[in-house]
Amino acid sequence: MIASTILVRIDSTEITPLTSFSIEPNKLWKEANRNMNGDIRATLIGVFPKLSLELGYTTSAQMKSYRALLDQDNMSVQFWDEKADAYKTADYYAGNYKYGVFLKHRGLYEPFTVNLIPISKEV
Repeated sequence: MIASTILVRIDSTEITPLTSFSIEPNKLWKEANRNMNGDIRATLIGVFPKLSLELGYTTSAQMKSYRALLDQDNMSVQFWDEKADAYKTADYYAGNYKYGVFLKHRGLYEPFTVNLIPISKEV
């Protein structure tokens, strides 16, 4: 278990400085159709919680570590889930992200945002 002040870990690496963290519980449907009355008929495949992370200014060493984590094809992510009132662990992959150098001579990078997309539905 991770400490209560930590919101997200990727492959056992605590993600800091985390300035924003949000969960977007996306529903995935199959065979979705609406009839002429506007009623929908569909089968829910599951809820896939996308995680949005905004990191603050990072050092060169932090950025190197985060790039290595985010550039993997998949990763184990542990995060706080208020619905379960507990930490959850699931496999994710990172969406596209963009980062910029703030002060090259000091090795500082600008804040950036990345979305983590679940590989499987919520259990």
